[in-house]
Amino acid sequence: MRYTGGSSWHRPYARPDGTSEEEFGYGTGEGTVTGDLINGTLTWVNVPRRREDGVWTPDLRGFIKADDGGELLVFIQGLSIDGD
Repeated sequence: MRYTGGSSWHRPYARPDGTSEEEFGYGTGEGTVTGDLINGTLTWVNVPRRREDGVWTPDLRGFIKADDGGELLVFIQGLSIDGD
């Protein structure tokens, strides 16, 4: 999975100096799916939020166009933190 289309990142609740820990974003991307049961291409859009505590909350929607012509919807939500 990789961001391939446009993306936009915002800090709507920034302090007067422009700093903020909270962010909202929008990005589109593509990917390749390979496995025992499904092979194809993935097209998606992600509208994540980064909370004040630094936790990212991805909100991804997309679809897989399988090599056999089938299509599958994809939904990903969760929590993500940056770290070692």
